[in-house]
Amino acid sequence: MGSVATSLVTYYSPATALTNYQGLLIISFIVSLLMIYFRAKSIQDISEPERDVRKFTWDNNMEWNNFIALFVASLLLGASVTLIFRFVNIVISQAYSIKVSEIALIMGGDKIVSIIGALCAPLLVKNFPLKPTIIIVGILTALCLYLASYNMPLIIFTSLYFIRLFLNYCLMPLLDTLAITGFAKERMFLSTSIRQLAFYLGSALSAVFYGKLLDEAQWEYTLIISSIFALIGAIFMSFIRVENK
Repeated sequence: MGSVATSLVTYYSPATALTNYQGLLIISFIVSLLMIYFRAKSIQDISEPERDVRKFTWDNNMEWNNFIALFVASLLLGASVTLIFRFVNIVISQAYSIKVSEIALIMGGDKIVSIIGALCAPLLVKNFPLKPTIIIVGILTALCLYLASYNMPLIIFTSLYFIRLFLNYCLMPLLDTLAITGFAKERMFLSTSIRQLAFYLGSALSAVFYGKLLDEAQWEYTLIISSIFALIGAIFMSFIRVENK
């Protein structure tokens, strides 16, 4: 909702871009204070869980393999997602040279698509086999990114961008599911932490790489490389064996 509101303000506001930016920063600051307030209220009267003193061993070869596959999959998916989440405005600007306000409208609409994808993900987990679903979603994600690298009308590029976002919000919960179900309960916090660490590490490393290509106006190659990352990441996700049903 905030993204859509921001897009509408930047599109219709008669003020300068700098004034809009300053106003939105002030509003964001106020909203962040409200968020802190409501978060503080939400944890009142909630007791902290007791400290877990259980010890575990590392003699499970299957879990070692799962940790490796989880790390690589998260690293590559983080690298793929970064282009769409952090650089898509630059990609659109280089490919189509449209106004910033019009780009903002596209990036505001993508949040609605993201919500739909997040709602569909649990249905996929519940109604379809996990591994085939991961491979199919990974292939479709890579295909959308690769096709977007071709010169095409903006409406088709935007449609592929929205489809890719929808697939991303289907794929990420599937990765989270594997990070939980592929490991013993005493290693669940470790597995989810590795997923987060590798995902953001992939984002950080790929951002440097994408930035270099976009400096050279090679936006097509960024999309192709992102598609390769997405496909290989999905393949490594399929390598994670699920022990706990």
